[in-house]
Amino acid sequence: MSKLESVSSHNTHLFSRMVDILVMSGTGNFNYGLDISNLGILASVLNENGETNKWGKSINANQLKQVIHRIRSKGLLNEFPLDWSEFSHPSSIGYAYKNMVHMKSDLTRTIPRRYNRVENSL
Repeated sequence: MSKLESVSSHNTHLFSRMVDILVMSGTGNFNYGLDISNLGILASVLNENGETNKWGKSINANQLKQVIHRIRSKGLLNEFPLDWSEFSHPSSIGYAYKNMVHMKSDLTRTIPRRYNRVENSL
């Protein structure tokens, strides 16, 4: 197996584990003890379950963003279909999964700017 195939295989494995954890947590089949609301928490759960990056080190949120980007850019996202009927309401983890995959997690959200005091006094 070449180095490129190994990295691609590892990305696929990590993404598969991410999906598994989100589905198991979202359907209530397994409680990880945390509300998995962003990539940082998901990285912590992956680390606790013994997953590592391609160098054998702990995973962080930025590495998960890179994995998602690689999976999306290679067109492999369709290989991980989900039955969305398991997630029946807007507050379910299914929406959090969609937001993470489309890079809309808490880690990528921008903070709205506040008006200057000068503008508020007018």
